[in-house]
Amino acid sequence: MGTAGIARGPGEVAQAARGELPQLVELADIRGDLHMHTTSSDGFDTIEAMAAAARARGYAYVGITDHRRA
Repeated sequence: MGTAGIARGPGEVAQAARGELPQLVELADIRGDLHMHTTSSDGFDTIEAMAAAARARGYAYVGITDHRRA
């Protein structure tokens, strides 16, 4: 995957508006998630459920980034 054809100047916003920029990342390129919150802080699911969902997506890694509750 190269970056040939990507604007490197002030015209890239206009190119994006016209749909002329190449797709740099495909869904299949995503190998994991490094920012996830569980119900231990302000997330919506348990670590077990999130791990199962990550496995189902074929993720190679996850990073749980819970923080303490306010």
